[in-house]
Amino acid sequence: MRWAGALLGLLGVALLVNGAAGGLDTGGVVASLLAMASSSLGFVLTKRWRPPVSPFVFTSWQLSAAGLLLVPAALLVEGVPRPLADTELAAFAYVGLIATAMAYIAWFSGLARLPAGTVGIVGLLNPLTGALLGLAAAGERLSAPQWAGALLIVGGVALGLVVQRPSAEGGSASRARV
Repeated sequence: MRWAGALLGLLGVALLVNGAAGGLDTGGVVASLLAMASSSLGFVLTKRWRPPVSPFVFTSWQLSAAGLLLVPAALLVEGVPRPLADTELAAFAYVGLIATAMAYIAWFSGLARLPAGTVGIVGLLNPLTGALLGLAAAGERLSAPQWAGALLIVGGVALGLVVQRPSAEGGSASRARV
């Protein structure tokens, strides 16, 4: 069921992003696929090695290490950043603290309690969330294939979260594990 849900969700993501008004950038698609493969490997390794620290500490070390690795590349490619206005600093703080740190803490807390496959399939909701935020905040519109993709994502995630378990009578009973 998880594999079927994952494939259905991936098909939905393909329909959702393929209908983007600006078209698809091949480099962006490749980078997204590499990021997805990298994070999937990270989920499995995190689950296997079970860090002996809280999700807060694990997230702090992970984001600090990533930042230190990215600073030289950012300086090389972008140069020294210009001073930021107050509104830009506030937006940067929101993205750093809420949209990144809190999201990672929640993610690793879920990973500590749930199977990696469950946490991974929920990640299919990320592009859908972005599209829905575009609808709500930017007045964007989705085409019919994109709406179909959205429904496939939701259906795929729901299907992927259904786990087959043997019942007491020896048959199998479905139940959702979230």
